[in-house]
Amino acid sequence: ELGFGLLVDIDGVLIRGAKTIPGTVEAFQKLSDSEGNLKHPIVFLTNGSYRSEQAKADELSEKLKVNIRGDQIVLVNTPLRTFTEWHDRSVFFAGQGSSLCSTASDLGFKHPVVLSDIVRDIPMFDVISHRKRLALGSGELPDKLPDYLPIHGIVIANTPVNWDAHVQFLLDLLLTRGELRTSNKGPQLPPYCL
Repeated sequence: ELGFGLLVDIDGVLIRGAKTIPGTVEAFQKLSDSEGNLKHPIVFLTNGSYRSEQAKADELSEKLKVNIRGDQIVLVNTPLRTFTEWHDRSVFFAGQGSSLCSTASDLGFKHPVVLSDIVRDIPMFDVISHRKRLALGSGELPDKLPDYLPIHGIVIANTPVNWDAHVQFLLDLLLTRGELRTSNKGPQLPPYCL
């Protein structure tokens, strides 16, 4: 038996869009036993898919007709598991998708914050909306800020649909070093882009 392992990119190599590239299923049948278990160590990489590794493994298993485990998948966000010093802190995740907070939690973050949390608790941060801006009037911060403030780090997880509101909030976070109320002289917030 051959002793080798593979490190395989998913997008454009195994799958293009929603379609499996011709010959891929047949190749993986040769790399697996009769029950669909891979006979060699294989790790699958992608720079997309901001969701859980297991969800991507399930999707890939179905398309390739082999059994793939979540620990065989490396997503663009997988390295965030190693950011353990941030896991107990409030971290702002910029991006889109209803699963952004649950994915951040799956990665070990106990206090992920997304723009919808901010806008819900401090409506003035959606000042791009003309209707909301008129309704707010003053543009003053409330006396009591949400318990998840200050923000200790920023992760730009994917491309937000409403970049305008995200950019405004990101600038406010950077200028106030995550506190939103004052421009303190502490260390700059570390932003990470995935």
